[in-house]
Amino acid sequence: MAKIKLASINKIHKQLARLSLQELENSSDSHYKKYSYLFGLNHLGVIGNVKEYKYRLLNVSFIGCCLISGKTNQDLFSYWHSLNDIELDSAPLDQTHESAVKSFCLNAKGISDLNILRLVTDYLRHSSLYNSCHIGQKKEIELSQNFYGEMDVKTLDSQYGLILVKAELGQASEIINDLSYLIKKQSKLFGEFHETTLKSIMLQADFFNMSGKNEESEFQLGNVNKILTKHHGELHSLTLESLNAYGVRLLENGKIEEALNNFNACLNCRIKIDGERSVGVQICKINIASCFLQLGEIAKAIMVAKESSDLLEDMLGETHSKTILTRLVLAKSYTYDENYQEAKAVFSKNTALFAKIHGNDHPRTWIEFLNFADVLYILEEYDFSIKLIEKQIKDALKTQTYAHPTVQRGLFMAARTYHALENLSRSKYYYQLILEKMIDNNQNMDEDYCVMLIEFADVLIEQKQFKEADKFKQEAYQIRIKIHGEDHPDTTYTLYELGLLHQQAGNPAKAIDFFSKELSHCQNFYGPDHDETVNSRSNLVELMIETKKFSLAAIELRHLSEFYQNLFTNTPEEATCVSISSLGKKFYECGLIKDAIEHLEISISLLEKLLNDAQDINLRQYINVLEYLAFLFNKDGQRQKENDLKSLIRSKKKSIS
Repeated sequence: MAKIKLASINKIHKQLARLSLQELENSSDSHYKKYSYLFGLNHLGVIGNVKEYKYRLLNVSFIGCCLISGKTNQDLFSYWHSLNDIELDSAPLDQTHESAVKSFCLNAKGISDLNILRLVTDYLRHSSLYNSCHIGQKKEIELSQNFYGEMDVKTLDSQYGLILVKAELGQASEIINDLSYLIKKQSKLFGEFHETTLKSIMLQADFFNMSGKNEESEFQLGNVNKILTKHHGELHSLTLESLNAYGVRLLENGKIEEALNNFNACLNCRIKIDGERSVGVQICKINIASCFLQLGEIAKAIMVAKESSDLLEDMLGETHSKTILTRLVLAKSYTYDENYQEAKAVFSKNTALFAKIHGNDHPRTWIEFLNFADVLYILEEYDFSIKLIEKQIKDALKTQTYAHPTVQRGLFMAARTYHALENLSRSKYYYQLILEKMIDNNQNMDEDYCVMLIEFADVLIEQKQFKEADKFKQEAYQIRIKIHGEDHPDTTYTLYELGLLHQQAGNPAKAIDFFSKELSHCQNFYGPDHDETVNSRSNLVELMIETKKFSLAAIELRHLSEFYQNLFTNTPEEATCVSISSLGKKFYECGLIKDAIEHLEISISLLEKLLNDAQDINLRQYINVLEYLAFLFNKDGQRQKENDLKSLIRSKKKSIS
């Protein structure tokens, strides 16, 4: 074997490399020779590219130690990943390994090859080298079936490993069926109530959720929790894990009170088992903090999240994954509290820690980059935000495809951020790219795709490309009809978007048509007196007046008048009186001066009722309404009423001066 030049590698790497190479060279075992070939040891020599040399040496050293110890040395792996002077770039590693694993798999036949493959795939999966791991994992399953049979626990473990790799590669569409097939086998081998079977069902529930089947996911987790409670007891670790997962799903589905009950039940069980200061208890509390956020109890959320994240930092250290993940809830709490500087500080720290511990190519690191970029976007630090986003996209695409959810999120955030930077050409590029990739992956019939279409159309509108923008918003509308139905709020809002587009494009007739349809669907879904219906009617009135459709506007104004007068009867407030006076002004714009005067008089009488009831109202606002009524009396030729009103106005002004 060629000697290795070690000059540029630090002491620990020298020692590890010498150890692994010495063991490999001294061994007559064919396993080592195959493994040596697999990872290109015969090609290691005086390599001009020191960075590539480091990659290979690092892997050779680690794999050598794995073989010597007979198991994956996770502590050693974590140590390497935490070293500041090593930048693990998984793209060249994955490409190198992919070729080598293919070669190995072609000749892999014996049980010794299977044992090697188990080590290899475990290492590759932990290293986030998923493409090469996928190849090895499939061969591992084939060999395991040959030697142990389809129903052996080792074969099923290999199939479970392949599912995890597919998840990382974004092959979510295959995974639900793969898990159904695996669960049937596990049920037959272990029994339907066995922990292994139920754990796979919980994983399948996660993928139901990822594919938009939220209710199925929730039902499945709830059912698993009932089975575990009945057959394993409420204090069993997997029972508590399922209870927690069920709570998370309830929270995601908007069932906040139910979720909170679940988390509190889980918390009480954890306290019984482990005591108040245990890690499990802090995780429960963090989930409870998330419920507080959704309930609008932000101060409580911040207090609980800070206390738990501080405790976890004391117990586990600041670099532990659980500490970092709980700190994310704290950052989110600060975001809800609009304390963006505090949120920025937490996200900044977390992102640096994730990158240090896991490397830039780890999926969790990508997510943290994007979370940090989100806060920077809110703070309008767009230049910094886009740098993080584009770095994440670049790092993720080294090992993942455009189908990966984190890659897609990055593309969408890049498009949105460039839009905020008014760089419309770059924004358009990213929107076109993500829409194209979503179509390629058959994701063009979901809500996320609709959001992309509408936001892309908004960029096109700013470029005055109204025809293209209309095409994309119409597509979103048709998809939402299929997904949600015609009266659903998302579908109805798309009609508003289309109306706005045609208003901006100078097509008022089409705009009125879309706004009228929006109003009709709002009335069907919400009823005539809901805020959304009232807002829709108000928007329609504005456009009708703008286009001089006065008779149509008057009909809608009378509906609004009836609504506001009934509203005041039920809830007497100054704001309602002001809204009625605004209707009077709209009637005047329609040329209906008598209706205008009537509504100003109604508004004044209601304001005076509030004054008589000793309610505190804005007297300047009251005087403004009086002045507009005096103006209307003037226009209508009612001079005496105008003069009387002006006298009253002067006295009111003196009273507040």
